[in-house]
Amino acid sequence: MVLGNQLKIAALIYGLLCLISVQAFGQDLDEVNWGGKELKLSDIDGVCTLKIDDQEVPVSLGVGVPCYFQRSGDEFQIYSFSEFKNVTIAVVAGTIVSAERRKDYNLDETEICLSNAQGLVLSTSRITATDRVAWDGLWCRNIGMDRKFFYGFAASK
Repeated sequence: MVLGNQLKIAALIYGLLCLISVQAFGQDLDEVNWGGKELKLSDIDGVCTLKIDDQEVPVSLGVGVPCYFQRSGDEFQIYSFSEFKNVTIAVVAGTIVSAERRKDYNLDETEICLSNAQGLVLSTSRITATDRVAWDGLWCRNIGMDRKFFYGFAASK
């Protein structure tokens, strides 16, 4: 009986430490490598955040959680725009779409689809988030998006 209680207490303490760790450091949601940099998205207190390599302070994004990098299949999707001095754009999408929207578009239940998106301007020296957030759209994590959807973020940078 004593051993059983000790195991319960140890499990409770472990669970609390895990909870504190997730709240203090966030829950990792997605990561990619680009240009020799590790880009990581996390949920910190209900906010989608971007951390680049080991920077101390992550950047808060406005897309909601959960959030993911836009991909085409398993590939991190980016587009470069020569008309904007060769700016390269990636997209972070967040906030799960409603069941109604999922039904309207006949989306597979296994596909992660999100309603908000924000651009990332990528360069070898710096990665920044655009101020523009596209609200109430349809961005499915692994279904590639056409270049025109990225264009709006390039034009707003």
